[in-house]
Amino acid sequence: MFLSGSANIIRITAALFSAAVIFSGCAGEVPVTESVRFALFGNTAPASPFSGFTPALDFVISSIESEKPVVIIHTGDAIYGGSESDGINERDVRRQYKIFFEAMKNFHFAYYTITGDRDLFNVNSSIYEEYSGRRRWYSFNYGSMHFIALDTSIPDDKFIDSAQMDWLKKDLTAFSGSNAVFILMHRPFLSTRKKGFLYPVPEELHKLFADFRVKAVFSGGDTSYSSSVYDSVRYIQAGCSGFIDEKENRRTNQYYIVNYLNGEFDIKPGKTGFVRKN
Repeated sequence: MFLSGSANIIRITAALFSAAVIFSGCAGEVPVTESVRFALFGNTAPASPFSGFTPALDFVISSIESEKPVVIIHTGDAIYGGSESDGINERDVRRQYKIFFEAMKNFHFAYYTITGDRDLFNVNSSIYEEYSGRRRWYSFNYGSMHFIALDTSIPDDKFIDSAQMDWLKKDLTAFSGSNAVFILMHRPFLSTRKKGFLYPVPEELHKLFADFRVKAVFSGGDTSYSSSVYDSVRYIQAGCSGFIDEKENRRTNQYYIVNYLNGEFDIKPGKTGFVRKN
């Protein structure tokens, strides 16, 4: 049975109360939340959409749970979706979502999911929205901190469509009094690594982030980690891999624990130590 919207609300409320405040978006009404500890993981899609599921999913959920983050964020590609033209049918997509969201119920704090390109069926997010109980894009608060989840699952040079951009501008304006704003997306926005900028920087979107003093933009669509600062906005690529292959599991990270305190980030990568059972 997939996690219903009402169950999500219960988990979200519990997490917000753990921050000791509920932020209404109006400055001066609540105390400032100075710190938050949250987890990021993603790219947990199985090797095939037709049988079984990702062997290490339960391992990574257990590992993250032991770190005691107050918010958990899956950055996309939860399942192996696709289209009927690829031979993938709706039954297989639904089966995967049932398994994934049943496993996610093992978290004791609020969890959130973001659409990746693999999470779509026939280039449509309706099944994801049904099982997650969420829209393609949305926002939530942890105390006086504001998190915005964007949908970058459909390739576009602008990263998000005009409807989502209009919503984003209104949301950033409504919560401009937040003492910290974080953006969450699947598609890598900016990465410097050793060869300079590897991904395009949509200037309109970046300018919006800079104008509203966004603290950080987190993405998980790649399989590695990088951190860059561009016009005071920190872009963090928290890529995960190694959920299927044991050798890759030892070389890569399966999750990240982010500690944010008074404007400073401390990000710790995590590995599950997954070993396949015969």
